[in-house]
Amino acid sequence: MEQSKILQNLKNISSKYSFMLIGVDGFGGSGKSTIARSIMSSIPDSRIIEMDDFYSPELERPDYIRVFEQVIKPITLNKSFVYQIYDWKRKSLIDSDKVNLGQTIIIEGVFALEKSIRGYYDYTIWMDCDPIQAMERGIARNLTEDGVDTREKWEKLWYPAELKYVNEQKPEVFANYIVKQNII
Repeated sequence: MEQSKILQNLKNISSKYSFMLIGVDGFGGSGKSTIARSIMSSIPDSRIIEMDDFYSPELERPDYIRVFEQVIKPITLNKSFVYQIYDWKRKSLIDSDKVNLGQTIIIEGVFALEKSIRGYYDYTIWMDCDPIQAMERGIARNLTEDGVDTREKWEKLWYPAELKYVNEQKPEVFANYIVKQNII
């Protein structure tokens, strides 16, 4: 249902660039990746770029300057690009595949609508849900998919940073579309 509404809205958007640039934001565990994959599966020649790819251990969050310089700036200049991905296992940066002109780019992740980059999107989505439920879902996902208990990081680092970001920047206010999630 949400996907069909979003796709209908996207048909009426004309891109500022030779790429269509979509931003999907919300608390960790709110369903951002799921909706981004759903959109990608319905739009030919589209790809997802995750904010987690831009994680900086020094900043303990995504590096917005790297997002801008390596992804958004080339898009505004109508250029193909390669960006650096943070490899969580190696704890170092590796290069992505080349992103070609004309693709639909979905930037997905917490902080995707951060104030320094949100004005560049053609269309934005906010995943609205209870943040505690989303955090519990994220913890369970990390344990199930990666076999890693990340509860301490979620509770002491990630969730407080996400809550601060949402309270200070109010990214939902800048969304073109809000997906209401009832996570139980």
